[in-house]
Amino acid sequence: RTGYAELVTPGGGALREDDTVVMRVAVDPPQAITLWPGYLRGATLERFDGTVWRPALRRWRPLGRSRAGFGIARPRARHGGQATEPHLLYQTIYLEPIGAPVIFAAPEPLTINIPVPNLYLRDDGAITRAAWQTGRVRYEAVSDIPRWTAAELRATARVGQGADPTLIALPSPLPERARALAERVTRPGGQARRSRSPYDAARALESFFRNEFRYTLDPGPVPPGVDPTLHFLFTRRAGHCQDFSSAMALLLRQLGIPCRVAFGFLRGEWNGAGGYYVIRASDAHAWVEVRLAGAGWVIFDPSPRARAAGGPGTFAAWTRQNWDWLNLQWNRYVLTYDLERQIEVTTAATQRSVTFSHRLRSRFMDRLRALVSPLVGADLHPPQA
Repeated sequence: RTGYAELVTPGGGALREDDTVVMRVAVDPPQAITLWPGYLRGATLERFDGTVWRPALRRWRPLGRSRAGFGIARPRARHGGQATEPHLLYQTIYLEPIGAPVIFAAPEPLTINIPVPNLYLRDDGAITRAAWQTGRVRYEAVSDIPRWTAAELRATARVGQGADPTLIALPSPLPERARALAERVTRPGGQARRSRSPYDAARALESFFRNEFRYTLDPGPVPPGVDPTLHFLFTRRAGHCQDFSSAMALLLRQLGIPCRVAFGFLRGEWNGAGGYYVIRASDAHAWVEVRLAGAGWVIFDPSPRARAAGGPGTFAAWTRQNWDWLNLQWNRYVLTYDLERQIEVTTAATQRSVTFSHRLRSRFMDRLRALVSPLVGADLHPPQA
């Protein structure tokens, strides 16, 4: 079924959608939404053994803590070292138990303010709590949203220059027809290999998969003895996000372009009643990240995945959103978010956290009355702001 995983297996067969809520995310400021593509990264997978993408064997280190939270990174400079004002996205995340201690945030996270004693960062950017801390938790993340222009990304290092061997490694060279496909898609008109930028090559492959392949959760089984990637590329030409991301990453590596597969969630459904995104297990997603010198990790998503939006303004949608709001309040004030509530009584929260919490409390009874009133014959239409 759909949901979070720390492994990606191309050709793994059918997936069944699971609409269980895994987190709720409130973001600020509103204008930052136009810059945020909606990805919440959890796992970074750099090693492919021919069957499964796994995390590389990299070092974990404990993070230092300040009043702002655990420090992850500093805002990045533009290509060439020019400093610019970062585009910061503030996220308040209510994470439900998912069976893993992973911490999600929009790339690229700068700080995580979470009520746990320790937080750990792997060299590839993955963030985790202690292994036993898999319960419900609320935390805040501040991310620097990438704002590179195509021209700046095009000006980064050429293919094969200074690539980390881990990020271009293949268990074996791809067959000739797969190599020919990668060259044909990324070299229109037979342009010289040395003149191609990694950015343009990645964008060409992304467009190729989005336009010429089909998304499905039930792609059917791979015949015994057949390579899943070749079956996807040349026979089936349909699959889910794990098939798309794996195939694109392998073609990029064949071209000498450093990349990895990332796994996490898309931002999901907007809940207008509470002012946050509801993210479900069915929003789990895999994509590709390309390492461009001077810019860091740049997201490319080859999956033509699309989900129909619910009808706006319907009573059913309004009821569902308010019910989810009440579930959030129940978890927040009755079940509690584990250690977060215990530490709150002794640790001052940041002003942003306090403001959001007050907003939750002030609306709780309003939403409860709005849900109950139809049951006693009151107006069935949503209250107007």
